[in-house]
Amino acid sequence: MSKKISSQGRQDSAPSKKLLLLQSYREKIAPTDKLPENDLRPVLLGLFGEVGSIMTTAKKRHREQKAHADTGYQHAAEEEFGDTLWYFTALCKRLGFNVEDILSEGKNVKESSKIPAAHNLTITPDPPMSSPSGLASLENSLFKLGKSAASMFGVNNSRTNAAVLLRAFARCYENALESAEMTIDQVVARNTDKVCGRFLDPEPSRLPTFDETFMEEERLPQQFEIRITQRKSGNAIFN
Repeated sequence: MSKKISSQGRQDSAPSKKLLLLQSYREKIAPTDKLPENDLRPVLLGLFGEVGSIMTTAKKRHREQKAHADTGYQHAAEEEFGDTLWYFTALCKRLGFNVEDILSEGKNVKESSKIPAAHNLTITPDPPMSSPSGLASLENSLFKLGKSAASMFGVNNSRTNAAVLLRAFARCYENALESAEMTIDQVVARNTDKVCGRFLDPEPSRLPTFDETFMEEERLPQQFEIRITQRKSGNAIFN
């Protein structure tokens, strides 16, 4: 792996795969952020709401266990974690940070020395969710994630205050992700497809042609015109 020399004379590793993944994610979803640039409230409310959605999904998984896992738990949880990441990225931007920098630092933060007492979270490794203890650990991780999300309402204009709260949330988010047996790659891929497909105009050249394997007489024409005419009765006819 390539290295570069920092101003302090030590060798720094090239950007990690995770950092590059999140940087690419931030750049791709940037046009989908239509919320006010100078108002944190919609973003904070959105973030808190999505964390609640993660908890709802996890609760169903805990209650229904295997049955819920077989009926789309993975996809539902990936979507909720992805929506949370979207709001967290938007919040980081408004507070003057890049999400990849915050999340790449989150795992190395020692909350006991960095976070005020009200948000002092003790994080311990989580066993796999497939075991009973794993499910309990997932709930524990999500409780901490919710607590950290609530602490975001205390963010102010101080860059130091913002950095502490963002990094604490990043740590809790990644622990919850691990407890749910998911990876950041899965979450990023699903959320990118979702928000770009919903908020951005597609590139015509990349759209699929669903009937391209059909016989020619069974295909829809590439271009056609539909004329809608309203009758006196109020009904409409298509020509």
